[in-house]
Amino acid sequence: MLLTHCHCPGRLSESPEAESDSRWCPGQSEELLQTTESSTSTDSSVGEVCPSTPQVDCVDASLHGDLDADALDYEAESWSLTVEHTFCKKQDKRVVKRQDVIYELMQTEMHHLQTLRIMAEVFRRGMREEVQLDAGAVDRVFPCLDELLLLHHNLFNAMRERRHSSAKPHGDRNYVIVRIGDILLQQFSEDSAERMKQVYGEFCSHHTEAVTFFKELQQHNKRFQTFIKQQSNNYLVRRREIPECILLVTQRITKYPVLLERILQYTQGQSASLCIAALCCQDQIT
Repeated sequence: MLLTHCHCPGRLSESPEAESDSRWCPGQSEELLQTTESSTSTDSSVGEVCPSTPQVDCVDASLHGDLDADALDYEAESWSLTVEHTFCKKQDKRVVKRQDVIYELMQTEMHHLQTLRIMAEVFRRGMREEVQLDAGAVDRVFPCLDELLLLHHNLFNAMRERRHSSAKPHGDRNYVIVRIGDILLQQFSEDSAERMKQVYGEFCSHHTEAVTFFKELQQHNKRFQTFIKQQSNNYLVRRREIPECILLVTQRITKYPVLLERILQYTQGQSASLCIAALCCQDQIT
């Protein structure tokens, strides 16, 4: 998607959101897909949530560890509660508000990626291997899932790396992310934007069909019924069913324009890259 012009109130500048030539290559997510393709599903939850099953599936245990590791960095409600109180007090109020919104973007992106991974590594894998549905049937429930994983894996990891590189000396608890516009511009403009628009268009257009087919399977396929019942006790799933996961994915694309506008609101002097990213993002859902 090419944007020829951008109008934003106030002066456009390169600071603190200077343009960058850095790019997040989709190839860097190949490992994620390889992990997804080599995974197996589970009949039990992690830990002792499902005591009737004595052995915890090793893939679920590994996924549990991955999700918990990410969640630890974003368990606080806001950036203000993540950094040390004295460090937060030293920051300008506008900086604090900006960091809080960036943190919210990263936290919700992490939650979204977790939902996608559960859809792929628990539900989809189980439907293939335990329920033994063919690829066409599974894709009717989870269209474009690999493409969604790549898109959001790239975005989250780019933001996470920026957070780590923004950490202050003597520990990474205290940090201020100065530049974020270059990452968002890469995600929401030109080729990446077109890819996201196509993938979400495909996924959302099959929302009703996917849920209807899920209900048909639940009604007529005994093996599928058993699998879904088992997953209701799975700690990773947290009692969310497939239709709820699908709905959460369809809603994610609508959250970005508001978050980007709020970041822009607290960016001093305005940012060319962030402004363009915000407009491109809005264009994706209109």
